[in-house]
Amino acid sequence: GDILDDYSRTDGVWILTRNKQSYKTNNEKECAEKCEAERNFNCRAFLFTRKKLQCLTLAENAKMTVTFASMDAVLYEKRIYLLECKRGIGKDYRGTQARTQRGIPCQKWAEKVPHKPNYTPEKHPNAGLEENYCRNPDGDESGPWCYTTDPAIRYDYCNIPECEDQCMQCNGEDYRGEVSRTESGLECQHWNAQEPHMHEFTLKHYPEKDLKMNYCRNPDGELRPWCFTTNPTKRWEYCKIPRCS
Repeated sequence: GDILDDYSRTDGVWILTRNKQSYKTNNEKECAEKCEAERNFNCRAFLFTRKKLQCLTLAENAKMTVTFASMDAVLYEKRIYLLECKRGIGKDYRGTQARTQRGIPCQKWAEKVPHKPNYTPEKHPNAGLEENYCRNPDGDESGPWCYTTDPAIRYDYCNIPECEDQCMQCNGEDYRGEVSRTESGLECQHWNAQEPHMHEFTLKHYPEKDLKMNYCRNPDGELRPWCFTTNPTKRWEYCKIPRCS
């Protein structure tokens, strides 16, 4: 997919930020590549100015700081940092929930009081262990957790809701997630492709059904989301998508 698919775009917006790096780039895709490769800080967003062809990679996003109008600017924010819900066990959760399911404030990951942590930003630089936000650095099946500020309770789990687009309601006609394999593990055929299977389920004929990429969908009211497969001998198959709790 397109590198910009991972970003939410807002035209005509600038955000105030302390941590940023400036680059000269020709387009938004090049700017996104700079954001992905940023090593000076954790890049959550970038600004691109079309007139100056200037790219600013940013440590903050609109959730963390103030915004104001700027006609020439385009703000791209990484979707993962805008979500306040989890996918699956929440190993990639990067939201700002900072209290446990019992309401206890979380201890900062970089601090050693009241609990000496096994998981720290230094030991796990890619786990998003920022501030005192709930995270799942060890892939715990029960989901995101944190060390607590209560000396009597070392750690506790956080009550993070499930992302609706990663689970389905009813028969999944409104499912807009990104599962792209069938329940037997076959890769889905792109909806705009006619090989290996010809069909009429295209975005042109079903504009409201979000037939993007090769994501599992339910455009015709089947029992649950499905897709055409890339296996020439298997025309279509259902996808394995959990039901929303």
